[in-house]
Amino acid sequence: MATAVAVTILTSAASAVISAAINQVAPTIANLGKWDEAREAFTQQTVKGMWDNKTGDYGAAICYNMAYEVSNTDQMYEKTSVMLELELLHTDYDCFYMSGPG
Repeated sequence: MATAVAVTILTSAASAVISAAINQVAPTIANLGKWDEAREAFTQQTVKGMWDNKTGDYGAAICYNMAYEVSNTDQMYEKTSVMLELELLHTDYDCFYMSGPG
């Protein structure tokens, strides 16, 4: 029996638009049994959902799971942290909108 991919929103005051995008993607990726497929589908589909439903005049929708630096954090909006898990594999993402040069 295959184990389902789990998606957990970790931010208590998560963005409604980003949460909706994540919740829309979760059932789609739940039965992808391969880690790389699940990660790829999560990032691509979540960012698309964020972009399609953005409420501000943002320049980018981002979901990123590695260390990063932003020169001006005032240009980051609606940052929402998410955990993606499949069996023993797991990674966390920051999903957010950004405006201006980063």
